[in-house]
Amino acid sequence: MRDRSDQDRYDAEVSAYDHKAEAVRRRTVDLDMRQGWVLVDYFYTQLGAMDRAGSSLKDTIGPMVYGMDVERERHRDSQIAFLPAGAGGDPALHDPVRRTPRPLAGLDLAEMKLMKGDTGGASEMAEAALKTDPRMPRHTTFLAASI
Repeated sequence: MRDRSDQDRYDAEVSAYDHKAEAVRRRTVDLDMRQGWVLVDYFYTQLGAMDRAGSSLKDTIGPMVYGMDVERERHRDSQIAFLPAGAGGDPALHDPVRRTPRPLAGLDLAEMKLMKGDTGGASEMAEAALKTDPRMPRHTTFLAASI
């Protein structure tokens, strides 16, 4: 029969391990965020809550995705000190840089027009992109969607 102190020591070791493992996971989440994967923290937190609640991904994924406060995440993302492009590894080894969003052009701009309801403008831009590179499947698919 085991002594109570053995159980207490085991529980303390498991707790210490869990604490260290969580610290490693949080550093990885931070690195991923700084490399541009800006929703990693949101999904890491949501999946942790799902696990603690004993819920299934099937039951949780809809509310997780559609219940996201996009403006809150956008604000949080604007506070990230991104790593230089191509940087990896330990974030402490890199100087953070702030990147301004790249201006929309081509099909990205056409998609924005389509989302705002400007189907005519989106269609024109898709046609121009298709003339530039007729073999690009994204151009053809987008043009079909914007009509």
